[in-house]
Amino acid sequence: MTKKFLPLCGIPLNSKFWCGIIVRSQVSPLLFGKLFIFITAILVLGFAGIAFAEGPATIVRKGNRSYTKSDFDQALKLYNQAQSTAPDSAEIDFDIGTAQYKKGDYQSAVGSFEKASATRDKGLEAKALYNIGNSKYKMGLLKENTNLAETVALMRESLDYYKRSIDLNPRERDPKINHELVEKQLKALLDKLKQQEQKQKQQKGENKEEKEQKKNEEQQKEKPQEEQKAAQGQEQEQKTTEEKQAAQEGQKKAEEKQVEKQEAKKAEEKQDKQQAGKAQDKQQQPVQEKQMDQGEKQEMTEQEA
Repeated sequence: MTKKFLPLCGIPLNSKFWCGIIVRSQVSPLLFGKLFIFITAILVLGFAGIAFAEGPATIVRKGNRSYTKSDFDQALKLYNQAQSTAPDSAEIDFDIGTAQYKKGDYQSAVGSFEKASATRDKGLEAKALYNIGNSKYKMGLLKENTNLAETVALMRESLDYYKRSIDLNPRERDPKINHELVEKQLKALLDKLKQQEQKQKQQKGENKEEKEQKKNEEQQKEKPQEEQKAAQGQEQEQKTTEEKQAAQEGQKKAEEKQVEKQEAKKAEEKQDKQQAGKAQDKQQQPVQEKQMDQGEKQEMTEQEA
């Protein structure tokens, strides 16, 4: 027969004593003498003290009735009301935790059960620790589909609280049963977590390979573009160089033409000077011949004389 996860234990608390006052009608003969002495002492202290003690007990009973009707909101409201008049009651902390648990507020339930576990009553402490284990287990289940690692951590905490409860009350079967069930479930979760981590690792490796492949493909696509850009750059550079060389050659030819023009002008000026000199020589030659004729005539006159 398959074992089932067991619910909270001892909820609501049906203890015979609450803050030292008997709140149930059934009283054992053994306790009657103590009860008489206790009530007498309270009467000495005054009616107000009795009213204060009975008030929270009555409220707790009302809370218990709401709890049994599954009206957990009303039960929690009444337990909190009772706690306001008896803030140090571990039993009320326990009952508050049970109502919070039933409402699905497991985190708050853990806090209430932890307060309840700080009691000298080892039986109540064992129950509170057991219920903390249950609350941790429920918290873990809520995170199983979103954060498996945190679920595993909460399950381990749950097992620890079950173990502490068993150590305090070895005769109680519920913590042992839940410890066994959660331990098996934890083992399955660890296997699942291991597979998940391997899958994530594999997926991460595949993603890395995919990224590298995509990067290589992009590089291959970019390579022709880069080569084209490089070719265009070289072509542009060559064109610029050719234009520069053409400009330099044009400038050089212009300078050569300028030099040639200057040399032609000098040659022309020289030729003009030569021609001018020749013309001047031609103009001076008849005068010289005329002078020579006159000289010859004068010489012949002199000879004749």
